[in-house]
Amino acid sequence: MPKPLQISSEEIAAAYADPASAAHCPPILTLSQFAALFQVSLRTVKSWIASGDFQGATTRAGKHRRIWRDRAIQIAFSRMRTRARTT
Repeated sequence: MPKPLQISSEEIAAAYADPASAAHCPPILTLSQFAALFQVSLRTVKSWIASGDFQGATTRAGKHRRIWRDRAIQIAFSRMRTRARTT
């Protein structure tokens, strides 16, 4: 099985260096912003968080869940497969 992809903090920072990108995707995300970033439904995001897939990237602000963009991207890239599954 191929190793997961690794992405550095510098690569993430470079992706959001443009003011338009930074405004669209701030460092701390709501669940809706997170869903838009990963192009998945809100239901999928809630499922990922409930299963602990993004542990260490999420926190609560009162009743509201917040997600650290850079940590979430690093977690996602460290778990991604580099090729499609074969069935």
